[in-house]
Amino acid sequence: TELPKDVLAMSNLTELNLDNNQITKLPGTITVLQGLKSLSINNNLIRTIPAEVEFMHRVERISLLGCPIEDLPLGLCHMTSLTELRSYSHELIPLPPARISTDEVIEKTFNLLDTFEHMIKAFETRRLDLSDMELSFFPNEAFQISTLTELNIGMNKFEGVPSVIGNLANLQLLNLAFNYLLQVDFEWEKLTALERLLINNNCIAETLKACFGGLHALKELMAHDNEFVTVPPEMCTLQSLVHCDLSFNHITHFPSFPSHSLPCLVHLDIRHNRIVDFPSAAFGHQASLRFIDASFNNIRTFSPSGDWPRLDDTVHVFDAKCIPLWDLIHRHFSGTQLVIDMEEGDPHQPRLNWGKLETLRVHGNDLSILPFDLYILTSVEDLSYDTQYVKIPTQEVVIQGWAMLRCYMRRWNDARNSRHLDISHFSLRLTPVELMLASSLTRLNMSHNRLSGTLDPQLSSLTNLTEMDISHNRLVEIHPKLVHLTRLTAHYVETEGYFAERGGMRW
Repeated sequence: TELPKDVLAMSNLTELNLDNNQITKLPGTITVLQGLKSLSINNNLIRTIPAEVEFMHRVERISLLGCPIEDLPLGLCHMTSLTELRSYSHELIPLPPARISTDEVIEKTFNLLDTFEHMIKAFETRRLDLSDMELSFFPNEAFQISTLTELNIGMNKFEGVPSVIGNLANLQLLNLAFNYLLQVDFEWEKLTALERLLINNNCIAETLKACFGGLHALKELMAHDNEFVTVPPEMCTLQSLVHCDLSFNHITHFPSFPSHSLPCLVHLDIRHNRIVDFPSAAFGHQASLRFIDASFNNIRTFSPSGDWPRLDDTVHVFDAKCIPLWDLIHRHFSGTQLVIDMEEGDPHQPRLNWGKLETLRVHGNDLSILPFDLYILTSVEDLSYDTQYVKIPTQEVVIQGWAMLRCYMRRWNDARNSRHLDISHFSLRLTPVELMLASSLTRLNMSHNRLSGTLDPQLSSLTNLTEMDISHNRLVEIHPKLVHLTRLTAHYVETEGYFAERGGMRW
């Protein structure tokens, strides 16, 4: 169970074989064997070897196969004579000692010695790079380097990371990318200096712990190519976050964040997830945003587009009567008339606050309704969406490009206070479906378009209209159902020079 004292008296010993015993500990006094070249302790119970071994300047070979080694002294790297270190237990290779091949021993030896060499250098550079070294378990010796500012253990075979990694309080960069991690469960709030966190290309499905929100210095979060379903609400407290990449996950929704959250966020990548409703409640208030990529999700609604538009800051009658906007679209394009009573409801939601946004990508979704508030995006240069699927605003405007679309939306915004909507000179051939939502309008100008045939009877729901201009179109008749417009006093129609007077209105 221990090294015989008689062995220590053999000062000329060059080879020592202690295989297949019950030895639990090697004494530090083994250094008296200064002539020793080979030390074999296979199949014993020792968990470490004494740090004094580094002063045995002639040792060329140490074999610890079959021993439950937990850690090895960093001083082994100073042993210039050491050429072979056998220890598959330290790497936890699931092979019995008799079946481990010479090639594997040599490969693991080189990796182990290389690992220690990197850790020795890290004491001076404060940077430890153990990436792409086929490591399966984290070397506990690294925790002795408490001054580390950068730790890179990416491109290995880790399935877990010890929770004590949270004790490296000086870390500014932590790279865990390209491993097999199932979770990252440690005390995040201790990493008060962490600025860059890379956990991408793993298998992480478990939501990050609430204390993740304690990373107040974090500027870059790379968490793409995992299996996240959601993110913790505490993410809103990452006050320094600039770059956030959550793409290629399984995220279905985001929690609501306060309007003052994530004040420094510039780059947001949430493409290739399973999001159904664009997370405006989480990311609609960050004025610092310049890049948003939400492409290739399942987005059907882009809040507050579900209530598009809010001309009087109230819920529209279609919402109040529980008539879905999708039903309105279906009825409009199928020609079904819809007549309901008008009433007011709840206050309007806040607008999007993306005054600095330069790129917005929402293509590859099921987006039929673009948000009314897009008109404020004056600095957008890259806007992508699937024009063929958009129903609101009218596709006739959408296909004319971003400049015309923004002008059209701005006209709607101008109507919020004046109750006067001017959508003339847009080359419209059909009545826009979104007009059926504008119940508070008093004046409507659709002149100088390409409307033809019979004027859309669904305009009869705009019962507050007092003036409507549809001149300079190609209309041939007014539908009888428009008699519901009882407040209309001026109705201007010009079709091939034909004018008529009826009840104080020009027809």
